[in-house]
Amino acid sequence: MNVLPKTHRRIFLFSIFFIICVALVSCNQVERSGIEIIKFDKNKIDSLTRVSDTMYTEFTGSQDFYTIDHYLVRKDSIEAKVFRDSLGNVVAYNYAINGKMEFAAEYYPNGQIIGDLQLDGSGTGPVIYYYPDGRIWTKGQFKNRNRIGIWTEYNEDGTMKGFDHYEEKKEEGK
Repeated sequence: MNVLPKTHRRIFLFSIFFIICVALVSCNQVERSGIEIIKFDKNKIDSLTRVSDTMYTEFTGSQDFYTIDHYLVRKDSIEAKVFRDSLGNVVAYNYAINGKMEFAAEYYPNGQIIGDLQLDGSGTGPVIYYYPDGRIWTKGQFKNRNRIGIWTEYNEDGTMKGFDHYEEKKEEGK
C-alpha cells in the first residue's frame, strides 16, 4: 500500500538525493588561501621624496639588485631603502627607525610582493609570504626575529599543505 502518489514519491526521492549531494559536496570543502595582489605602491617614493631631508643612490651592480635609493629623515632617525634591478623595477623596500628594521618587503619580477614582514624594532610581528600569482604560500609570526606559534603553509593551488608549531627560543643564560 503506497501512501504517496507516484509523482510525490519521485519528488521526495529527488529531494533526498539532492540533500545527500549537497552534504557530500560541503563536507569536501578544503581550506584555501586567498589571492592578494599586493604590488609596490609607487606613491611611497613620492612620499619619501617629500619627507626626507637627504636622498642618495648607491650603485651596487649585483645580480639581485643594481641600485639602492636611500631616503633619510635625520630628525626622526628614519632610513628607507628602495632596491631596484637593472631595469629599474622595485625588487625590495624596507625602512628602519634608529637602525632597527620596522618593515621589509621583497617583490617578484611581476611586481607582486614575495614577503610582507610587519616587524617592530625587536623583530616581532606578523609575516606573510606569497606565490608569484598572489596566493598565500605561508604565514605566521616572528618574535625576536624567530618563528613562533603556528605557521600555516599552502600549496600553489591554495589548498592547505600543513602547519608547524614553533616554540619560543630562550636566550642563553636566561
